[in-house]
Amino acid sequence: SSKLEPEESAHLTNIVCSAVSKLLKAGEFDAEMVKIIAKSGSSVFESSVLSGIAVEAEVLSGRVPISMSDARIAIVEELLDVRKTKFSSQVQIDSPKFLGALQNQEDMMVKEQVKPIIDCGANVLLTHKGIEEPALSMLVDVKILAVRRIGMIDLKRIAKASGVTM
Repeated sequence: SSKLEPEESAHLTNIVCSAVSKLLKAGEFDAEMVKIIAKSGSSVFESSVLSGIAVEAEVLSGRVPISMSDARIAIVEELLDVRKTKFSSQVQIDSPKFLGALQNQEDMMVKEQVKPIIDCGANVLLTHKGIEEPALSMLVDVKILAVRRIGMIDLKRIAKASGVTM
């Protein structure tokens, strides 16, 4: 027994058939490339098929365009931040000069992580992990759209659809 009215059921049936036929026309049907996103409060009649990949994630800066026609995607599986050591330590800073030196060292560590992303020509960065403020600032300065905390299944879909190897 369905909770849907006959008109709603017919609408969803048409959407599913349309999605499957688009995948079949592309040459192969891979059920893993199908994603259903449910939004509460919406009408069944607002449902549609999206040709592309939909990701529910957080865009990190409004200063970078979120729409582009020539996306060059980099997928990074590491946290972009000052790397933590395996050992806990405590640093006592006695002078502002040492604080500045420590901050410069941390900036250099982050630049070493971000530089390969910039050098590869990517204008979109996707990651499963986080992107902390120093790295984000460097990415925004060169107009790279950064999206963090994307689910691994979505990253694999994007990689497969775009030919990116992970």
